[in-house]
Amino acid sequence: MKRLLRFRTASDHHWDLENKLQALAVKSGIKPAFMNFAAGMIAADRVEFRQLAALLGLHYKVTAAPPLRPTRKLNVKDSFFKASTDVFQPKDAVWLYSDIQVESRISRCILGEINVGYILGYPRCCIEWHEGMRAFDLESLFRWIEEHITNNPQMFRGIQDRTEVEIYRFALLEWRMPAPDFMSESKRLYPFAPHYACPSCLSRESEETEKLNNQYKELAFSLNPKFAQEIEQSASDSLRESSGQART
Repeated sequence: MKRLLRFRTASDHHWDLENKLQALAVKSGIKPAFMNFAAGMIAADRVEFRQLAALLGLHYKVTAAPPLRPTRKLNVKDSFFKASTDVFQPKDAVWLYSDIQVESRISRCILGEINVGYILGYPRCCIEWHEGMRAFDLESLFRWIEEHITNNPQMFRGIQDRTEVEIYRFALLEWRMPAPDFMSESKRLYPFAPHYACPSCLSRESEETEKLNNQYKELAFSLNPKFAQEIEQSASDSLRESSGQART
């Protein structure tokens, strides 16, 4: 495992640590599969994940990204939904997995038949909460973007002749909002967990994320105590950075 510690999966230290821990969780059987969105990756990045799979004896696969489909009809314009899909929907995904039977679940996920969270080993309570919030979040973002366009006409003066989809796409690419509180709280409470916890887990009404966080923590320390400490420090640094950005 010393080779794993020396191996680099990403230029960003935080994501490098996350990638290694989650790939190791697949190898150890804690996690059915690890997925990383390949949109925007240069060829060398994919080579790194292929090499990581070979290093850990895992299967490697590139597919279309799982669709980000809402669970109900959205109260937004079709042009906005098209623009949001263009901006937020990655094109490709890289998968690492140990059990060959996971391939059939990946195929079903790509077809939109099952939520990707079940393949990535997330708790059901968190999967269902995030799935339910997706439509609400897009509707809230639509209202915010509409208000932003109305209140900042000077920003859109040069693209008034564009299609509505293009205008929404431009607004979404310019969009800057602080991370939701639950994301920061999740990282604070569960720095080793591979997902953002739902309110039930954050309030400890549900213990599922805490259990998973402890499994990942134990796995990280079994690999190398310094590696585990770096993950904790990286999570702490990310929280300070996001807090500083929110104040500026």
